[in-house]
Amino acid sequence: CGVTIAILVEEGKISLDDPVSKYLPELKELKIAGKDKDGKQTLTPAKNVLTIRMVMNHTGGFPFEVPTKRKKGWPSMPPRAVAREAAANPLLFEPGTRMNYSNTGIDIGAAIVEVVSGKSWDLFLKERVFDPLDMKSSTFNPTDEQLKNIILLYNVKPGRKAKFQAFSPAMPLPHNGPNVYPSAGAGLWTTAADQYKFYKMLMNLGKGDNGVRILKEETVKNVLATSSRPAKLGQYSLGLAVNGKGEMAHGGAWGTSARVNWQKKQLVIWVVQQVGTGRGKCPWFIDWKKAAAKYFSEKSTKSSADAYTGRMK
Repeated sequence: CGVTIAILVEEGKISLDDPVSKYLPELKELKIAGKDKDGKQTLTPAKNVLTIRMVMNHTGGFPFEVPTKRKKGWPSMPPRAVAREAAANPLLFEPGTRMNYSNTGIDIGAAIVEVVSGKSWDLFLKERVFDPLDMKSSTFNPTDEQLKNIILLYNVKPGRKAKFQAFSPAMPLPHNGPNVYPSAGAGLWTTAADQYKFYKMLMNLGKGDNGVRILKEETVKNVLATSSRPAKLGQYSLGLAVNGKGEMAHGGAWGTSARVNWQKKQLVIWVVQQVGTGRGKCPWFIDWKKAAAKYFSEKSTKSSADAYTGRMK
């Protein structure tokens, strides 16, 4: 979603400091949940104006998911529906003062893209990013043929590996069909080859390997690779973790992640498909450059990259 927001910023159609309510009026009168001395819930009007910058860098005050998704096992919801439900529920904290990773905020970003562009978010993403970069295997609604390539998930337990089918009863997500909606927070299916095309575009400062430019160099440097949070809340831009030294990174479902550094011309994508990955203890997450040099010294073939289909957030 960050790239689509950056496109609109570059075109002068939005500003990161615009109030979200400018595009989604339902998110104007926000309240913050709290408790009184007796432990009863209180609702206090928010003092800070919720901005696009806040929803995209996870400081908007929203929970990870809206209640409907939490209650029904993460069902598919259109971005505008997520925005409406978010508006009907209190925030966790004053916007801009804390950080809480939130798919809800990212979906609100997608809803803004829909309002400004006049197109559904998935269509805008397809026309402005996927098609220009020739990312033919990236979709929110995979075909039956594409579903055949989805690999199994693994759950590592002490002393053994437990294999189970992709989407066990513990994670009942819809595959495809009329009830699947494009979600910016989670839900995109792709291949390792398509991921490479996307992250190579970021490494090339907005230009795809095929020569097509998605964003200007200065937009990638100043909007996507530069933190938009207060320093005390950690470095994060529009949905991407950054370090201020050219690095941009993000993770997907079940351990699949990628990191790219435009200054050093480094790019690594790891496809894990493991439940309970525990990234904090994984060598590829702690020091990805050393891990990549150790485990991925041999160049993978295009056929092997195309064969993998995973689910990216």
